[in-house]
Amino acid sequence: MSNFKKKKLKVRIVEDEEGLLTLYREYLVSLGHDIVSSYLSANNVMAEFDKKFPDICLIDYRFSGKKMDLMLP
Repeated sequence: MSNFKKKKLKVRIVEDEEGLLTLYREYLVSLGHDIVSSYLSANNVMAEFDKKFPDICLIDYRFSGKKMDLMLP
């Protein structure tokens, strides 16, 4: 047996299809990861970025909302 220990990740999800967002969320939680935030559009994604620091972001490359909110300063 391996002594490899899985790291629990903090994940942010941006997906404009609610069914996929739910699927991703439920799957990642079942693996033991924390979903720090999830969004159905690009609106206000960066508003919580400084408050909740994800280890990884899962982002749909074609989604609705103001894309400028995703631009880093």
